[in-house]
Amino acid sequence: MDVFDPVKYTLEENEFFLNHLGESPMVAMEDALPQGVNPAAVQEVLGAVYDLKELETHRGRSWVGTEAVADSIKV
Repeated sequence: MDVFDPVKYTLEENEFFLNHLGESPMVAMEDALPQGVNPAAVQEVLGAVYDLKELETHRGRSWVGTEAVADSIKV
């Protein structure tokens, strides 16, 4: 995923993303997912964000960051 488009996800999924941005999908999905949250969407979005954070930390790769993703959801 190169671009995050919050319109593609339910309100419940976007709320879940806001609460778990930066976590690995495994950690975020450890408890039961709320109604309206698709596990595939969680894996895709949180997995991509987590991977980008890891690349930034370990390889110095820059990206917009979790704050920009959170801002796009809030808009």
